[in-house]
Amino acid sequence: MEAVMVLGKRVFCCLRACATGVARVVILLLLSQALWAGEYYVCTDANGKKLFSQTPCPAGYPSSQSQHYEVPANTGASLSPAAADAGERSISVDNQGLQEMTTNNRRIELQRKLAQAQQALTQLSQRQAEVLTPLEQTRDGIAGNNANNRRQQVNDQIIAKKAGFDDEREVLNNSIAAYRTELDQLSSGH
Repeated sequence: MEAVMVLGKRVFCCLRACATGVARVVILLLLSQALWAGEYYVCTDANGKKLFSQTPCPAGYPSSQSQHYEVPANTGASLSPAAADAGERSISVDNQGLQEMTTNNRRIELQRKLAQAQQALTQLSQRQAEVLTPLEQTRDGIAGNNANNRRQQVNDQIIAKKAGFDDEREVLNNSIAAYRTELDQLSSGH
């Protein structure tokens, strides 16, 4: 019991020292053997997407497609009080369920980033039209003395703004291509 309290105090100190919630979760997962022991469920929906849960599969996930794993207490992260004092830590990445969960989480993250980049691309096109259309109308409506020079000035502004939009579009298209490539690699199992 005393060893658990020492480990708990160490975990709490590490958690308190971390600035972000993500760092707290990572440290907690790495240091707490209790979180890795027990049961979890892998639920597959009709589209083949997996949901990992500590509770039985929710509605929408046919029970005939659910799988149940028993995670041995000696897999995952472990840190004994003696090992903590010696600075020894071991983390097992051989756990198939953990690998599937990591891959699935990355796939979900990539799908979210892909959707955001595609939405940003659509918004960029809308912004471009909002900015360039008035300039083009101004350019086309210029008449009178020295009209060619004034038209050329407005045209130079249009060209500069188009170049800025094209640069943004290229960055977004490169991001979209990278997300799709990684998603394809995850789907093919590489």
